[in-house]
Amino acid sequence: MNVNPKQKEKPGANPRIAFLLSLIVPGLGQVYAGQPERGMFCYAFGYLFALALCLGNLALSFRGLLLLAGTLFLLALLASADAYSLARKSRAPALAPYNKWYVHVIAIILNTVVAGPLITFAVRGPTGISITRVASNTLEPALMEGDYVVLGLCPYERDLPGRGDVVVFPYAKDPSKKFIKRVVGLEGESVEIVHKRVHIDGREFVDPWGVFHDREVVPASKGPRDNIPRIVVPRGYVFVLGDNRDISFDSRYYGPVETRTIVGKALYVLWGKGKRSGIKVR
Repeated sequence: MNVNPKQKEKPGANPRIAFLLSLIVPGLGQVYAGQPERGMFCYAFGYLFALALCLGNLALSFRGLLLLAGTLFLLALLASADAYSLARKSRAPALAPYNKWYVHVIAIILNTVVAGPLITFAVRGPTGISITRVASNTLEPALMEGDYVVLGLCPYERDLPGRGDVVVFPYAKDPSKKFIKRVVGLEGESVEIVHKRVHIDGREFVDPWGVFHDREVVPASKGPRDNIPRIVVPRGYVFVLGDNRDISFDSRYYGPVETRTIVGKALYVLWGKGKRSGIKVR
């Protein structure tokens, strides 16, 4: 049998490509390196383990979110290192017929379309989380304009709102707008504001959140900023205020907010100016 010495040998698996493929889709690098069964096992184990972690509601705290992200990244690195090692040890001079660039692209797209949303849903957890950007400074100093805040979704399906909770809800007159305010008055309580001071059930409330920059007191005849008459918060409603009272547009202007319309409760700052990341919303 004659062998043409000029005949080029088909290249085998490139360890760097194997590493990159498994970093994008766990197990894909193993498939590329000629170990499809190992790749499928790696993919199934990785995502089942990730789902189990996500369903534990770790993302409801900043430390839990960091632990979750770190663990998932470590899993991806381990899978990539394994794929790199397999590609280096592979003695097969040529890639398998199914190892075409378009097959890898299809696998990545399928993973993004199917597994991506599943992991996103799991990260949100049984109770659900979301991220919102604070668009104004009406809650300063607790929340600054531009802060990205993690919300617990549907927080009051079973529990009632608590005083001090920072909540997000749609503006009744324009549901496309979302407001973030602090719960101050609860259902059944009477709320009155006299010369900037909040009174609940006829007693002055020791307000740890209210901040005032304008010393002028606006009379009730000119607006509700600093004075509102006594109102009773209806059942299923809460009275909300912004911490930065002089500029906040809140229940003083549009009345109590229906609890069932609250879409989320602020948990912690995910990202903010300075060293604000991880700060729990209080």
